[in-house]
Amino acid sequence: MIRQAVWAFLRLVVVLFLYLPVAYAFLIIIQTSRPRFLEMNWDAYIWFTVLLLVVGYWLLRFSPTKEFGKLFLISVLGVSVLMMYEGQSYTLSTQNISANALYVAFLFLIPAIHFILPSVWTRPFLFLLPVSALSWFLRMSIYQPVCFSYEIYVSKSTLSAEQYSKVFELVLQSFPTTFIGGAMAFGLLIPYWFALYGPNPASTHRSLTKLLLLIR
Repeated sequence: MIRQAVWAFLRLVVVLFLYLPVAYAFLIIIQTSRPRFLEMNWDAYIWFTVLLLVVGYWLLRFSPTKEFGKLFLISVLGVSVLMMYEGQSYTLSTQNISANALYVAFLFLIPAIHFILPSVWTRPFLFLLPVSALSWFLRMSIYQPVCFSYEIYVSKSTLSAEQYSKVFELVLQSFPTTFIGGAMAFGLLIPYWFALYGPNPASTHRSLTKLLLLIR
């Protein structure tokens, strides 16, 4: 009993003095560098969403990719949720806080609670972190360049050859930026793993040892 109480106190110390300062630094970065999205072409968005849902359903049908298929389908739907709050902000006291920062703050809070007080009630909420990471990646790195490229293609007849060449070149230059920006969302997997495997390091060590033995 005493050992469990001491370990619970150590988990609280880790969250207060290590986890929360790092999370706060990330929130400041998100708040001060708000992403700027181009206007979405809704025809491209709908058709591309249908295509991704078909891909997700195909992944869901096969045993090796079934779990990823579930994650993929929910994440595709999560893109619509992210788009609902793009550019919105809320005033708390005297601070104007973006919807993205509030959402990420909520996501960081879930692993902190589960790490301090691991429970079967808090564990299902951890699933929101990989879903949000993949949704943000799809929105930033896939949807934005695809829909923007489609918009340029549709507008091709209204542009001169020189204008089209310049715009197309700008689109190509934006691809690495959008990809890196979206890939940064996978940083949410760090607090996910922190909360999933951190509360019981002995069990995690045994599981990793068994996995390494199976690999060998």
